[in-house]
Amino acid sequence: MPVLLKDNPAIEKAHHVYEDFTSDEQLMDMAEAHEKWVKDVNTRLKTARQQGLEQGLEQGLEQGLEQGLEQAKIEDAKKMLQKGYPIVDIAEITGLNEDQIKKLT
Repeated sequence: MPVLLKDNPAIEKAHHVYEDFTSDEQLMDMAEAHEKWVKDVNTRLKTARQQGLEQGLEQGLEQGLEQGLEQAKIEDAKKMLQKGYPIVDIAEITGLNEDQIKKLT
């Protein structure tokens, strides 16, 4: 290391700054506190991001299931209409209202 320090003034200056910094207990405590704070923030961000992804996935699944169930009701209603079921009966069986069923015809 001494050879590098003599040959390059920038490295020598950086080495002196490093020695000064690491010999100052208060600066080292501040640096450690800052490092801990950065890690804490990153951990909280990671946790929040993960929770957001999980919540989004859960909401997406619920929404997909609801849409799938609604689509199944519509398909069932169409089949019942083709077989001549009365609209009142189709509404009772599928849970769709009569206006929704009439739009399917």
